[in-house]
Amino acid sequence: MNKLPVHISAGNTKMGAIPSFSLPSGASCSSSACKTCFCEGCYARKLERLRPSVRNAYAENFSLAQEDLPALESYLAWYFDSPNAPRMFRIHVSGDFFSREYLDMWLRVIRSHPGTKFLAFTKRYDLFAAIDRETLPENFRLVLSAWPGVEMPSALLGYYPVAFMQDGRETRVPADAMSCSGNCSACAKCWDLAGGQSVVFHKH
Repeated sequence: MNKLPVHISAGNTKMGAIPSFSLPSGASCSSSACKTCFCEGCYARKLERLRPSVRNAYAENFSLAQEDLPALESYLAWYFDSPNAPRMFRIHVSGDFFSREYLDMWLRVIRSHPGTKFLAFTKRYDLFAAIDRETLPENFRLVLSAWPGVEMPSALLGYYPVAFMQDGRETRVPADAMSCSGNCSACAKCWDLAGGQSVVFHKH
């Protein structure tokens, strides 16, 4: 099982020891996102340029997700069935849910592993608009990602938490939005955000 080309990051300077699974920036994202964040400061894109090994790992994850989704699902089930399965997990430090089939795969994995709390930020509003929020697993926190210039559907606001990227142009940030501390391991509040709550990430 561990011979499959699946790359799970053990963490980074921001995430701490929280593991994650990622896809290539741009290629797996929505077209509206690619017109804004991908061209205007995508941190994942910069990392892929600086570290070819990261770029290749994300590409291999994407290839497997596109070509053999059942194999990826089996690997993830094996990973989270482990006695050392993480208490918290981040889906997509880079990339996004690129199809309904891929999203449904993750929902099955999440639902089958209630001992782990999963977090994902997304700009694929269309996929989640088609899902009854009440049917999402309790151990899954889905946060809408808002960048300046990316329009958000009003039908989803209030039902999901929202993460704003503030680069000086964003005017939609609520006054009570929580400010990101920059250390997921020490904070972990995003894993417990409720619908209608907000967090703001300041670009640096």
